[in-house]
Amino acid sequence: FGALMVFVTGAEVRRVPAGDGEGKATSQATGALFAFDLDGKPAWKVAYGPEAPKSSFPGPRATPSVSDACVYIASAAADVYCYEAASGKLLWKLNIWADLGDGGGKRRLGWGYNESPLIVDDLLIVNACSTSADGPPVVAVDKRTGRTVWQADPGPGNLSAGDGSVAAARCAGRTVVVAHTYRKVLGLDARTGRALWTLEPNGGAGMTPVCFDGHLLLRHQRGLRLMKLTQDAETCEEVWAVEHAAAEDPPRVTPVEVLGYEPPLVLGESICISKYRHTDRTQTWLAAITLATGAETWSRASQLRGWPPQPVTFAAAEGLLYVLEGGPRCSLARPTDRGLEEISAFRPALGGGPTYTHPVIAEGRLFLRQGPRLAVYDIRAKRRGSPTSAKVQE
Repeated sequence: FGALMVFVTGAEVRRVPAGDGEGKATSQATGALFAFDLDGKPAWKVAYGPEAPKSSFPGPRATPSVSDACVYIASAAADVYCYEAASGKLLWKLNIWADLGDGGGKRRLGWGYNESPLIVDDLLIVNACSTSADGPPVVAVDKRTGRTVWQADPGPGNLSAGDGSVAAARCAGRTVVVAHTYRKVLGLDARTGRALWTLEPNGGAGMTPVCFDGHLLLRHQRGLRLMKLTQDAETCEEVWAVEHAAAEDPPRVTPVEVLGYEPPLVLGESICISKYRHTDRTQTWLAAITLATGAETWSRASQLRGWPPQPVTFAAAEGLLYVLEGGPRCSLARPTDRGLEEISAFRPALGGGPTYTHPVIAEGRLFLRQGPRLAVYDIRAKRRGSPTSAKVQE
């Protein structure tokens, strides 16, 4: 499957009857999964759906997961699909709310299901969005069949999903599933679903945990906290916690906070973050904090303002950052102790407005996505200047 790339988009938005007999209609998006070879030639396309018919932002939220020649996606309507990677053939599907959880997530999550499936060995693991006292918060299914393998103990109950995906941390030969729900952060044994530890709520469920070198980076209030797994991974300990992102001039009543749906990136002894302040013209910044203490070392304002926050997204390769921000504008920069030293920049062949997806670097190519457009640039020929060529699919 390494010769293909896949991405998912809302293929069509149309008006459909609401079914109430009064002639009302709502917007409904039908999702589509695409596969191309690395030169941009279409391999296959399959339609699925619907995508979040009740949401103000119809369309997919999840990143496809690929494992053992299969592609897995989760729609905003909480449908999970397994496709054969070579052909796009549907192998199985299920609905998280109806088949795995207690159904409470369908009533509670007005924005739709915002998580990507996690693959650990032969398991596909998702947050089940349960809201009752006895509903399972996290469920694992056999990735080949979709049949349930284990359900996590509900514990205090009502552990509904946030906007971040479950993640896997590896420590002492054990894989720990980390789920940041609205009421608890759960650490589960990936093989059995047994609860190893829980952390008290902190108001920061909207970020996918970042797991690295036996550490966990979690959203905390409006900031972040760093946790360290113990040697047997049965518990975790706090290294530092920062409740607010560093303030920016001019001072305002509205605090600055980490932008949770753009997960931080650990780069050496620094952590790159995107943060924002909600005002009448919301401002976003790209910033860096130290891995040792969480103290901010520098920040840079983004070029666009507005609501929802105009994120700054980024990816790292060979110690350099590829930064994508609204406009759109993509730059290559070298992080320093004082900020970013820009090497080059260009305007990708994408539409205008905010971009919520991260740049992806693979096989000597830079993949940039905005809405229905995917632009692929060859970055192998030269390090400085603009990329040498582009393939754009829409």
